[in-house]
Amino acid sequence: MASVSTAVSSSRNGSNYNVRIYNRKTGERTLLKGFSGRVVDIAFAFASSVVLGIVDEVGGIFVYDITETADGKITYPFRTFG
Repeated sequence: MASVSTAVSSSRNGSNYNVRIYNRKTGERTLLKGFSGRVVDIAFAFASSVVLGIVDEVGGIFVYDITETADGKITYPFRTFG
């Protein structure tokens, strides 16, 4: 994802909240699931990779490395610290 053109939206599905990542150039999309509360902040960092940080209303902090596979699929490994 060297040149990222991504849209993010958040929605509720039952008692869980979701965030959709959509690449406007390729049309590829994916859904990040399982946030405990409403998403209150989303931030991207464009460094050597694309990093997505999400905070939900119950204080959960989630950090993902957003990448694309050779066939254009979006992957989002959860980043761990420590």
